Amino acid sequence: MLKQFVSLAYDEFLRYISYKSNELNGVTMKTMTANEAKTHFGELIMKVQGTPITITKNNKPVAVVISMEEYEMIEEMKLATLKARLEVSLRQEQAGELHDGDAVFSDIRAGKFDQC
Repeated sequence: MLKQFVSLAYDEFLRYISYKSNELNGVTMKTMTANEAKTHFGELIMKVQGTPITITKNNKPVAVVISMEEYEMIEEMKLATLKARLEVSLRQEQAGELHDGDAVFSDIRAGKFDQC
């Protein structure tokens, strides 16, 4: 079962990376001011079907608008990741590999992991 979740998460991750690689290859994300987004909302909805659009206010990015397909893909990736983490946690519990939370936080406060 873990293999299925990891496989799904990996497939979704590859789709996302492929999508994001466009930015790395010189394809810049489109931007629109908040006022333009308000004035041309219908146009904005159509444009995000092909690529996300960054909304700016006072020349600073404040939001990103994405298509429903993109949103669903991100949600699937999050769910697959959570399921995979749960599966790993259940296996660790069955193998007796769990750690006391108070002890872990105590170690963190003591600086035990500062060099990690």
